[in-house]
Amino acid sequence: MKKLDLTGKVAIVTGASRGIGASCAKILGSFGANVVVNYFNSEQKAQEVVNYIKDNGGNAISFRADVRNFESVNEMVKTTLEKFGSIDILINNANINFPIKPFLELDYKSIEEKIVGETKAFYNCTKAVVTHMINQKYGKLIYISSSLSRQTAFGFFAHAGAKSAVDAMAKTLALELGPFGIRVNVVGPGLTNTDATFNQPKEQKEMIANFTPLKRIGEPIDVAKVVLFLASDLSDYMSGQYLPVNGGSFMI
Repeated sequence: MKKLDLTGKVAIVTGASRGIGASCAKILGSFGANVVVNYFNSEQKAQEVVNYIKDNGGNAISFRADVRNFESVNEMVKTTLEKFGSIDILINNANINFPIKPFLELDYKSIEEKIVGETKAFYNCTKAVVTHMINQKYGKLIYISSSLSRQTAFGFFAHAGAKSAVDAMAKTLALELGPFGIRVNVVGPGLTNTDATFNQPKEQKEMIANFTPLKRIGEPIDVAKVVLFLASDLSDYMSGQYLPVNGGSFMI
């Protein structure tokens, strides 16, 4: 019988210094994974995540890398292999900033930066780890998308477009990489309490909570628990799936 245990597995979590990424790194570490905590700007917070994992009996390192830069990502992967000997799990989570504006107020550059940044992060991180996963005939690729790729909202033109691309690319990867023992899945959080949503009006959050069946918006740990399931052997017969984590605010 499979059990939820990641002992000996090695996970890279991008954008892991805060929010959903930090929760993912912590929970993977608490279930035995060796974790690489990727960050770009928040070195101190990344180290705090590493310290948390170590204080709770796990093993982790931090690594600064811009996921939009292929050489930087390759260096992170090289360091991971030198330190831990393998890469079993990739959590592609790093946030690419975007403007919340209606289409009529958007310039093309803003749209392009979001979509290109998101797809570069997807490509760079996947490309850097996938050869190793193919060679070992095993891997878990988990992409953090958004419920806005399926049920968008006013002002989220760039974000919805970019995350829709992530969803589609992940399905294609699942088809191509399945024969090599690599599972590819997508997690689509609804509105979640993170630094990225800190400035959203309280009234807006309350409104979303009120029409959500579970009567609250998400917390990072809600998403991290689903990521943990996908990273574990319990999900070994799942691939090419989109899992919404939104309290039932929309259903598929």
